[in-house]
Amino acid sequence: MEKGKDKADNGEPDVAPMDNDAGPSANKKPRINTDGLPVVPTLNVPQTPTTGAADKPLPFESPREEVLDDRLCILSHEQLELLVTRLARTDKTMEERIMRQIDRLEHSMSMYSPRRTEFTPRPFMMGASPLMARGMMSPMMMGMGMRGGDMFDDLGGEEVNVKAIRRKIRGAFQKLKDPLKRKRRRDEDAEPQKYKLATDTIRKEVKKGKDLVLLRNDKDRGLEVMEAITDEFITAGSELGEENVEQYDDALQELASDWVDLFLADAMNSLTSEERMDWVNKLFTWDKSANENEGTFSSARAAAKLGWSDTHLQQVLAGDHIGKYKEPEALSIVRCNMLERDRKVEQALHLAKAVELHHFTARFLIKLGRSEEALQTAKAIDDPAKVFSIAQVARSMDVKLAFALALQSIAQTYEWNQPNNERSLWLCDLAISQGMVDQLVTDADATVKHKTIQFEIAKILKDKTAFKPALGLAAIVLKEWPPSPTLLQQQAAEPKVPLTQQQLQQLQREEAARQIPTGVPKWMWDVGYEMLILETGTREDLDQVLDVILGDVSQVDQLLALATRIHIHQEFEQTIRVCKKCVELSTAAKERDLQEQTQLLTEYFWNILRRVQPPPQPPQRQMGYDFTFERNIVVASTMLLNAALDSKIPQELLPPQTTTKIMRPHSPIPQTTIAEAVSWCLSFMKDPTHRAQFAQLLKQRKEYALVLPTGVSVQGVLETLRQGTIDTATWKAQLAEIQREQAELLVKRKPLPAEKQEQLNELLLRNELQILVPYYELYSVDDIQNLQIGIAKLMINATIDNAIAEALLLRSSDAEVLEVALQLIVNNQYILNPTHRLDLLRAIKGRTPQHFPVGSVVRQLAPLILDYVNQLRADYVARQAVLVPFLILQQELSEITEQFLLKKRKDSVLPTEKQERYDKLSAIAATYTPLAYPANSVGDFDGLTHEIVSLMLSAALQTRQQIDERLSLSDGEIDEIIAVAIKNTSDPNNMRNLMKQIKDSISGRVGDFTYEFAHGYDLVVQLGQLALARIDELDEARKVRFEPHFEKKELDREASEQEGQKKTLTPEQQTRLEQLEEDDKLLRATNAKYVFSNKNVNEKLRLDVNTIMLSNAYSHKKTFENRVAAEPEAFTAEMIADGKARARAHIDRVVDIIDKNTHDPSHLLTLGNMLSENLDTMHVVRYVKRVLAIVDQLEAARKERNLWEAELSTLQEEEAELKSKRKPLEAAFLEKLNPLRKLNARKDILASFEKQTWGEHDDYKLSAAQLALGGLFRAQQTIDSALSATDTEDIPVVELTEQRETVVNLITWVIDDVIGKNIENPGHILSLAQTLLNYKEYARVMPMSLFACNRTMEIHKSREAKESIKQWIYLYTEEQQKLAVIKKDLPSAQQKKLDQAQQELDEFPEMPDYANSASFDQMEENIYTAAYLVLRSALGALQAIDQQIAAQPPDSQPILQDEREAAQKQVTEGLQFVISRVSNPQRLIQIADEMARLENYELVMPIALRCMTRQTELNTEYTERLEVQREAQRLQNLEAEMERNRKALPDKQKQRLRELLHQQRMFHTTMPQFCKIDPSQTDATSSNACSKRIDTVLQIKADAENKMVMDETIEGADADAHKDELAQRVQSIVEESIEFVHAPRNLHSIARKLYQRREYALVIIVGARCQKTIQVLVDQNEQRIDLTTKLQDLRQQLIVSPSDEVKVEIEKTERDLEQLPVQYEQTSRLNSLNLEMATMMIEAAKVEKRNDVLRDQAVLRFKISPTIPLFDEVKILTEADEWPEVKKELLEQILKPQQDDGSGGYNQQMIDPRAKMELLLNEGMWKQALPLFPEPPYGSMDMLERLLLDLERNAPDSFDQILPTVEKYAVYYYSQFQFNNAGLERVLDQTQRRAPDFVLGLFQRAIEKMLLNVLPKQYELIVNFLQMFKKRLVEDLGRDDDWESVLGDITKQHKGKRKLMQLINNSGLKD
Repeated sequence: MEKGKDKADNGEPDVAPMDNDAGPSANKKPRINTDGLPVVPTLNVPQTPTTGAADKPLPFESPREEVLDDRLCILSHEQLELLVTRLARTDKTMEERIMRQIDRLEHSMSMYSPRRTEFTPRPFMMGASPLMARGMMSPMMMGMGMRGGDMFDDLGGEEVNVKAIRRKIRGAFQKLKDPLKRKRRRDEDAEPQKYKLATDTIRKEVKKGKDLVLLRNDKDRGLEVMEAITDEFITAGSELGEENVEQYDDALQELASDWVDLFLADAMNSLTSEERMDWVNKLFTWDKSANENEGTFSSARAAAKLGWSDTHLQQVLAGDHIGKYKEPEALSIVRCNMLERDRKVEQALHLAKAVELHHFTARFLIKLGRSEEALQTAKAIDDPAKVFSIAQVARSMDVKLAFALALQSIAQTYEWNQPNNERSLWLCDLAISQGMVDQLVTDADATVKHKTIQFEIAKILKDKTAFKPALGLAAIVLKEWPPSPTLLQQQAAEPKVPLTQQQLQQLQREEAARQIPTGVPKWMWDVGYEMLILETGTREDLDQVLDVILGDVSQVDQLLALATRIHIHQEFEQTIRVCKKCVELSTAAKERDLQEQTQLLTEYFWNILRRVQPPPQPPQRQMGYDFTFERNIVVASTMLLNAALDSKIPQELLPPQTTTKIMRPHSPIPQTTIAEAVSWCLSFMKDPTHRAQFAQLLKQRKEYALVLPTGVSVQGVLETLRQGTIDTATWKAQLAEIQREQAELLVKRKPLPAEKQEQLNELLLRNELQILVPYYELYSVDDIQNLQIGIAKLMINATIDNAIAEALLLRSSDAEVLEVALQLIVNNQYILNPTHRLDLLRAIKGRTPQHFPVGSVVRQLAPLILDYVNQLRADYVARQAVLVPFLILQQELSEITEQFLLKKRKDSVLPTEKQERYDKLSAIAATYTPLAYPANSVGDFDGLTHEIVSLMLSAALQTRQQIDERLSLSDGEIDEIIAVAIKNTSDPNNMRNLMKQIKDSISGRVGDFTYEFAHGYDLVVQLGQLALARIDELDEARKVRFEPHFEKKELDREASEQEGQKKTLTPEQQTRLEQLEEDDKLLRATNAKYVFSNKNVNEKLRLDVNTIMLSNAYSHKKTFENRVAAEPEAFTAEMIADGKARARAHIDRVVDIIDKNTHDPSHLLTLGNMLSENLDTMHVVRYVKRVLAIVDQLEAARKERNLWEAELSTLQEEEAELKSKRKPLEAAFLEKLNPLRKLNARKDILASFEKQTWGEHDDYKLSAAQLALGGLFRAQQTIDSALSATDTEDIPVVELTEQRETVVNLITWVIDDVIGKNIENPGHILSLAQTLLNYKEYARVMPMSLFACNRTMEIHKSREAKESIKQWIYLYTEEQQKLAVIKKDLPSAQQKKLDQAQQELDEFPEMPDYANSASFDQMEENIYTAAYLVLRSALGALQAIDQQIAAQPPDSQPILQDEREAAQKQVTEGLQFVISRVSNPQRLIQIADEMARLENYELVMPIALRCMTRQTELNTEYTERLEVQREAQRLQNLEAEMERNRKALPDKQKQRLRELLHQQRMFHTTMPQFCKIDPSQTDATSSNACSKRIDTVLQIKADAENKMVMDETIEGADADAHKDELAQRVQSIVEESIEFVHAPRNLHSIARKLYQRREYALVIIVGARCQKTIQVLVDQNEQRIDLTTKLQDLRQQLIVSPSDEVKVEIEKTERDLEQLPVQYEQTSRLNSLNLEMATMMIEAAKVEKRNDVLRDQAVLRFKISPTIPLFDEVKILTEADEWPEVKKELLEQILKPQQDDGSGGYNQQMIDPRAKMELLLNEGMWKQALPLFPEPPYGSMDMLERLLLDLERNAPDSFDQILPTVEKYAVYYYSQFQFNNAGLERVLDQTQRRAPDFVLGLFQRAIEKMLLNVLPKQYELIVNFLQMFKKRLVEDLGRDDDWESVLGDITKQHKGKRKLMQLINNSGLKD
């Protein structure tokens, strides 16, 4: 349906000339394409078709022809022509057959007239006939899939069915489905409906109409068909919206074309002029355009109006017309094509000239042999496709004309596309075949004005192997054209007149045509190289091509691409030529660009400055430095260097070029030439980074000799840039200063002096021109410095690589590298920052030391850098000595000036002495220049020094790992390096780091440092001693600094106090304060931060140093042992003994050092752990003693500190009081206060461990004891393992035994002395007992645990007594305060008790701190831990004895049996201890779990039972406390009420209230948290204990049964009796345990577990208990609901009628509610739980065959959830004689109303109403069922029908009782417009028989309700309902009068609903 738009490829088919005497006829008009070319179909048609022959169908195409079509569709016109020619030449018969087919085709071309006005080349389509593919069939015919007889239907003489045609056309508009399927509301703006056209239907109908006219000459019927089709098509499009129909416009255009075909047919010649005008008007009405000459049907209207008989047209065809002939162009094209097909070329020429169709004119002139006229005419054609089609026509007649026209068609285009490519191929083939290639090159230069097209033609010539013409044309492409002068001259003449858009587009096209295409030079060189390979050209020709390129090409990117291609071919000399040209061009272009921009910016700046009118416009081009030039220079230089260096590589070593053939011989470029090339390239590179990249490339290519000069050039450029950066900063500062001065003058309204203004203008212009400065000239000094470092690293690495390459590995050969390193690092004037020099040193150290003596070079360079750093440090310190006081004075001067400006001072100068000092310091400071190292403090120099030292030491130690001895440093050299390191290190942190570095380098190695250099370990110790000494010095310095610090602090405090009193310090004090501040600042400025670090930091550092030393000492020992183990044959016994002694001495030495220098007990403990890990027990014991001694000292100091802190606090309070009273402080008072204040200030310099509390001291003792025990026990285990080894030959048994005895004695000492004498805290004792338990020291655990437990209980008792006294004091004091408010005193009795309690508290024995701080919860935890340890140790001892019995022979077992009995007795005592002492149920459960894990099941039972009984006790106590709380609350309320009445509570009640409050407060303060838990939340504990007991007893049972199975002596009755006994025990324990569980869900969980274990009998027991509990809770819920309801009623009654009786009743009801426990769960949930329990019990009862349980649970299930199956189940399980009573009980349950349980639930599950009704009806209880029938729609029609039947059968007199229910359901369904409910219809039928009047009223009421809110769209439903009503009333009941009455009432009441009335009238309801 789409029309083609491409006009290209208009070829002329080779057809035989036709006779010109054939006239036009309807059946002989040739079929033409839209460009006027005859279409040559391949379909066979009858030779002489006539009117009568129209009935014969065309033959079918064969399937083979379809395949052929697919193959032919991809061929071009020339290929098809070649194919036909070859077939004709291969077979003479084929030639004859082709000629016959041509004759047939010529005849068939007259069958259809053309439709389209444009040519659309159609490919052969799969399955389409050639006729269709060639365009002889319209698209509508193609859509119909024409085959055989379908092409011409036999219409016969039947009449045309216009309606059918219109329906088909209307049906062709098909709706498109909405993919989103959106449902839209009525008020929503919906998207319009979219349609698609069924084009096949339209085409089929169009074909019928055209066949009538064209084949049968039946114009009347044909026009009638076409009119119906068109009219319906346009009407449907208008209604649906043309924009909503896909492809509507294309289909309309197609219809218009079909109308043109009809009106040009011979059958239309008989139309009269009136008929023609009628059709013109009719076509005009179908058109959308208002203009008669426009619109879709304009051509059809012209054809209808004129036809072929128009007089003017006949004159035009004869050539006799005057003027211009006008008609639609499309119609003229059709006429021309028809005339051409009829061989009336002369007439066609006249028509083409008349309508100015130049394309057709030129073609017809060529056919008439008038070539010159044709050429002139073609020049007026601007369509290249048409010109080319003319050239194709002229090819067979005039080759030169065809050549010229083809070239013209190519020259007319401004782009290269596929049509142009095909034309160029055609032209090149023509030129080559005719020998016109040279003319083609010449004419292309003159005619084609587009370089891309010229280049593409050259490529085509190259593909045709015309190499030299192709190169010639490409050379023409390279020539630059001058711009077109016409438009440029116009613009220059009239600059104010802008160019039009068309002119701008023309300029753009011309500019695009002038551009040289990308890749031309590379292509030309490839062509030349290909000629060289093919031996059609020489190397001279290749050089000549390159000369041409270099002479004409100025695009650098083109040349770079060419250089890349040449390099690939390894033509290195030519690559260098091209690269040099690139560099020169880029440099020249860069200079021109900068010069142009400078000129533009300068002119613009001065014009702006001079205020030129009109204001100058800024430059149109983008301003700024173009980095493309620099990039091109770098790329070209890099490529040049690579080419030069690649030339040195033999061809066979170069990377293989798989796609390139190499033609050059190996000819390396000399090294001097390469050096000159490098220097030449560097001269063009201005960016130092590019030069550095160049140097990097040289290094990568191993041209080390060229790296150094290149690096030197980079350094020079960087230095120049640095100076430039400084100069830029200088003139910018000058500019800023002048601008500031100008701003100041502007404020004063004064101009800037002329000289200054001129200078300012020059600087501003310079600033504007900064935009043209390249980025590398804007580098900061830091950036330049980094680049200096980078290039220095590169040069050093290159030098090292050169040395390695030349195998300079001897010690004497590193002089060359050292010389370069000295020059680049130490003596480098460009790199002054020591950190940068250190970076360079790191670069050397980072090199692989296996190939180069790194250590030697670093060793010689590092001291020089260190000297340089030390010199800078000294300068920095000297400067700080001047700058610190200078800055202080400067700040003071600034403050004075500010005060002067605020008029707070009379002058603004310093005092004379200070001013003189300030001037002197200022003069000195002005001479300072920035240091090379921008340090912020002295510490920065220390850090830098440490980095250098560390680097030097690392390099030295690294050399010891080298295999090559020549690369290693000697012992003396390493010692020298370490001495330098120590000399330059003063920071202990850095010393620590050096220690770690040395230790890490020698740790774990079995190499040099162990024996040959054993002093390595000693060096670590020496450094450690130095670090510790330095730390001591810092501590002493801190103490020294304390005095001036304290003095300054006191002066600051006094100054603050004086300021508060609006006074000042004395001059002497002020001077002293200023001096102290200056000294402090100076001290901090000239020293590193570590000097001022606090003692905590130093202690941490001390720990690190000691740790490193101790680890180093043990590493020494392990290294020796590892080497002995690795090489045992290399050591004698004496050597081993000596080595061990040395290692031991090393350890002892370190331990001594640590002991003397460590004062923090935590650090000693940390180091002691290291000793313990290494099993060094003696030193561990030593450190433990040391810790205990330090802790005692610290504790004594703490007590002393507490004393003077208390005294200081008292004195400070007195001081504050005296000052508040403005009384002077006496000297004696100050003598007491000031020393204490100084002591308090001295705390700031103490370490944290010196200010710790008693608790932390106590923890130290615990940690010491644990450390001692852990180390000793590990040592004991190690000795025991050695003694128990199987191979005892080499084991010193005697020595190990003695060592074990020593360890055991030490353990005893630790327990007796360390623990017994130093640790009293029960918690700590228990922690140690746990440690002993872990090491299986069971005998020692029990006494310690008992002692801790007893001690805890003593503390608990004392704390409880003390707390009781405090609470009495609190109560009496609170009472006293209340009385004081009303100005009364406490009664004498109570006052006496208060004084007595206060005295008791003061005299209460003092308790240790741990006892005062421990909470009651912690004490309970201690008791639990002690009890657990007692029981656990007893069990451990028993287990150990059992293991001994199992391992010992039988004869020794009696003795062990006695021990076992004793151990068993201890277990029993431990159990009793747990049960009697542990009061927390949760802890008891934990102990029971642990016993179960240890499989001591007999212990689990009593512990779990104690847990449950204890929980019961706690619940009872909680209940009692609630009573106490309620009583206290009542008394408090009574007291408050009496106080409101100004009365006092009686003494007896008052005393009772005090006792109750005392009990409450004691409970809250002394009772642990587990005693305060609500009983409702504690049942889980009892449940857990119950489950634990049940699980345990079941496990005991299972073990016993398994044992009986294994014991063959127990059989028969004994076994059964034993099983019964076990079962009885289990049952008794279960029954006993579940009595403690009160929560139904917990009982349910227990039952579920038993059910899973298949203990069904126990399930029944637990289930019965659960259901009993549930019933109690349900009763409580009901009672709660009743009481709540009653209370609400009483309160309401009290409001209505107040009375005392009601109040009393309310109080009683409230007390009853309070007595009820907290609600467990809602009744509905309890019922659900009960139902689950019943289901479980039923399953258990089935297994146990308990029918009674089955029945009871079935009844229970039915009561909870009444259903028919459950009812039947109960009936089955119940005996016949019992069933009536049970049945009555069940039915009463059903009829029982459901009550809300108070929270939205119900006392039973919701019963399905249908099931309830069915159940009642099944039992014949219709009377009870009737009130229960649910409201609609919850009821069932089936159930209602059944209820009706039961009533009708059993109680017909009561039938009226159900009628209201029937009406409810009928009205409900009818109001929902549900008229087809079959169940309702049956109910109404049944009701209608019994109560017809009721049915009448029901329908009346239903219709009235429906009509209240009916919508118009529901009127039809109302009518349907009325019809149903009428049928039931009239037909079924025969009550016509009633129907007329009802209908009349409806029409009368609702006559306003007109649409409804109309529907009623039309529906026959009134009939």
